[in-house]
Amino acid sequence: MSSPSHSGGLVAVVDDEESIRDTVGFALRREGYKVETYADGLDAWEAFLRNLPDLAVLDIVLPRMDGLELCRKISRDRHLPIKTWFRQDLFSWISIVIN
Repeated sequence: MSSPSHSGGLVAVVDDEESIRDTVGFALRREGYKVETYADGLDAWEAFLRNLPDLAVLDIVLPRMDGLELCRKISRDRHLPIKTWFRQDLFSWISIVIN
C-alpha cells in the first residue's frame, strides 16, 4: 500500500447509517486523515463546538438535526468546508476519495 497523500487533517463524517460512516471513515483513514464519526446532526454540532474539524462530510437527511440545519449553524460564525451528499451520490464520492 502506498503512503498516505494527506497528513493529519481532521474530518467529521456525519451519517445515521453506521455502514456508511464506517466505509467513508475507512477510505479517509486510508488516505491519512484523522476521522471522527457522528450518527446525527445534534451530536456533530455539540462536538464541533468543542473542536471544529478541518472538513465535514455529511448526509442531508439526519435525525435530531438535519444536514441543512447543521450547515446553517456552522456557517453562522465558523468557517468549515463541508461536503454534503444524498445516498445516490455517496459511492461516487467514495470512489473519488479512494482514487
